[in-house]
Amino acid sequence: MAAAQIHVEAIHPALWTYTLTMHSLWVERTEALCGMAST
Repeated sequence: MAAAQIHVEAIHPALWTYTLTMHSLWVERTEALCGMAST
């Protein structure tokens, strides 16, 4: 149990960065599509 917790904490920063990056790209793409659709 403790080993699994340590593993999660070790991988978390990279996963968090990846999630934020993908979210930012998704928001930019969505805004661009909405902008083209409304134009």
